[in-house]
Amino acid sequence: ATFTNFSDMLENYAKLMELYKLYGQPDRARQVPMRLVAGTSPTVAQVQLAAYILATNGHAGDAVPLYERAIQMDPVNPTYRFNYAGCLRRLGRLNEADTILRDIMRKGAAGKPYNIDDLYLTAYQVNEQNKNTDAFVAFLEGLIPDSSLPGHPEVLVTVGRLMVKYHKPEKAVQFFTAAALNYPGQYDEAMQALIEAYVALKDFPSAERVVSDMETQSTTTAAIAASRYDRAFLKSLQGDVDGAVTLWSALADEMPDQKAAVRG
Repeated sequence: ATFTNFSDMLENYAKLMELYKLYGQPDRARQVPMRLVAGTSPTVAQVQLAAYILATNGHAGDAVPLYERAIQMDPVNPTYRFNYAGCLRRLGRLNEADTILRDIMRKGAAGKPYNIDDLYLTAYQVNEQNKNTDAFVAFLEGLIPDSSLPGHPEVLVTVGRLMVKYHKPEKAVQFFTAAALNYPGQYDEAMQALIEAYVALKDFPSAERVVSDMETQSTTTAAIAASRYDRAFLKSLQGDVDGAVTLWSALADEMPDQKAAVRG
């Protein structure tokens, strides 16, 4: 069969497996992806693909030996280990999944960051499912000073956003602050996120101090416009709608080409 993309291929495997199950033939459903490894010397990609299809279509237990085989063939590929962690999660083997995910965080992919958003979100969800979030957050806090961590600047912002998403804005502050202080390339994004964290905490004085810092320290027109928008937004949150409108109007007049001006 010819598939236009990888998603089409996975969908067609899943449909065929579901069809066999619908007609009461689960063993034949299981054999569908096993055809990928039926030859005498399947490639590591074929072994991993068969494991992934099994794991994501109700046969996680059958996928385990294939994942272990793929990792033995290519022990440094983070994608295989990440998908294996997902398989273990499906089986309720949460401690093992967490160990793999933390190892990927530390090693990345040949020293480069690996899929930061999905990696840290999945790891958080695994620990939440395992009722281990406090210990996991403590582990993440331990990463703040570790500049050797692959993708450390992006990790700090990503984890900070994760803390806000899961209603821990007080924990997010330290991640955003570290990113802004230590990585000039992350300054604008981290400071913008820091404002959002303080707003979630209803700590408006701290949010306003961050806005003031952005107005004086940001080097891009877009970031300065965003900080002016945020100052107006903070006024609106505190009930000063007239003051907010005045600031938004001034922003629109002075920087009409900026997205922040349009938002106001």
